[in-house]
Amino acid sequence: MTRFISDLSFQNQAIPTPDWETRRLPLILGQMLEHSQLQIDGFALDFNTDWSAIDITATVKSARTVSTEQLLFVRSPRPAATAQFLELVERDGINPPLAVGGLIAGGNVFGSDEEYLLRAVAKARCGLVITPSKIDQQGIAGAEIDWIVHATGSALEWALTRGAPGPIFLDALAWPASVDPAGTRRSLKLIKAFNNEFPDTNTFLDSKIVGYGSAAELHSALLKIYIASAVGRGIDCIITPLDSVSIRRLISIATHTNEPLYADEFFLQKLIELDSWEAISSILSDEVSPILQEAAYQLFLSDPLLMSL
Repeated sequence: MTRFISDLSFQNQAIPTPDWETRRLPLILGQMLEHSQLQIDGFALDFNTDWSAIDITATVKSARTVSTEQLLFVRSPRPAATAQFLELVERDGINPPLAVGGLIAGGNVFGSDEEYLLRAVAKARCGLVITPSKIDQQGIAGAEIDWIVHATGSALEWALTRGAPGPIFLDALAWPASVDPAGTRRSLKLIKAFNNEFPDTNTFLDSKIVGYGSAAELHSALLKIYIASAVGRGIDCIITPLDSVSIRRLISIATHTNEPLYADEFFLQKLIELDSWEAISSILSDEVSPILQEAAYQLFLSDPLLMSL
C-alpha cells in the first residue's frame, strides 16, 4: 500500500526572520493540521542550505506539536547540518518516527560529512533516504537503470555497515517532464527495479518535481498522471502536494476511500490498475479532458529531446 507524504508548500525560501514564529510558522502548522485530516501518512520538510541545524530543529519540534505520530521526512542538502539536527533531536525531545535525507549516492566514495551523517542516523535510530542523483550528468537523466541499481546497492551496503537501522528509502529520481520525459519514465521503471532488487527497503519519490517548468493547468495534470502511474508501479512512499482538490481526490481513489465520479477520475483509476504504462493508449479516450490527454502524451508518448534533433 502506497504511503502518501504531504509536501508542505512553504518551500523554505529563506532562513527564519524575526517574524518567523509569529507569522510564517503558524501557517505551516495550520497546513499540517488541515492535511492531517486527509488520507496521508506523514510530512516532508525540505530545508535549503541557509538553514542551520538549530533552526531546522526548532521548526521540526513545532511540527511535532501538530503531527505527533506521523512520519516526518527532514531533508537538507548539507549532510553535516542534518547530522547536527539529529544530535539535537534527543536533547529537544522530538519523538520518532523520523527519516532524513542527505545521502547522495552515485559517486565512488563518501566523504567525512556522509560519515558524520551515518553516525548520527545510527545513534538516533531514524530512517534514511538514499538518493542516487550523482550518477546523472549535465541535468539529463542519462544513466541506465542497471547503473543506478548498482550505485544504489553500493550506497545501501555502505549505510548498513555503518549502522543505519532502517527503514531505508530509495529515491527513484523523479524528473521534470517538460525537460526530460524519458527521465520521468525512467523513474517509474526504477520503482520496480528497486522493489525487485531491494525488497527490504522502501521506494520513494518526490512527485512535485515532475511538473517543474510547466504551466499551472498542465502542471496539475502531469502530477495526477505521474502519481497514478507511480502507485500502479508499486511505489511505497510518495511526496505529494495537497494544494488542489483534484490531487486529494486522486489520493482518496488510490486509497479506496472514494470511488471515481467522472471520466478523468475513471481514467486515473485505470492507470493505477494498468499492468504497464506502455499500454496507456489503450485506456485513453475522447471522454478524457484535453489537458489530461496532453499530459499523458507529454509523459509517455513524446520526447522533446529526440524531436528537436
